[in-house]
Amino acid sequence: MPATGELSALSSADLRAELARRDKTVIQLRARREHVARQLAEIEAELELIAPRSTPLGASRAPRGVPGAARGPRRERPAGSPSLVETLLAVVPVGRIITPAEAKDLVAEAGYVSSAKTFGQVVAAALARDEHFERLGRGSYRRVS
Repeated sequence: MPATGELSALSSADLRAELARRDKTVIQLRARREHVARQLAEIEAELELIAPRSTPLGASRAPRGVPGAARGPRRERPAGSPSLVETLLAVVPVGRIITPAEAKDLVAEAGYVSSAKTFGQVVAAALARDEHFERLGRGSYRRVS
């Protein structure tokens, strides 16, 4: 593409072609960004399941020098209340196809309380790892038992 001063030398068809090329590039980059953001959310949810942020007494929760790393006290689920997976099994009938967002809404309606900032990601990770749910595709699970 020529410099700005040379735009007058281009035909209208050349300019339209360049704009179309850039539009296509923007669409591709936005799709790629969304894909990477979803992958990052899945990784963060898995990390939360494997290594929850609760740490031994006196241990730091975040690396030093990270702004905003201090967190408030972690709220625990009341003793005897059902786990997230137990609640999912109670509200999702066998055979139903569900998305993590729908599952999140159903467990919230059932009274499940979470202090997770990214509760939807936690639900998605629970669906992905539990043997009662079969992954059909990205963001789609079926209750199998």
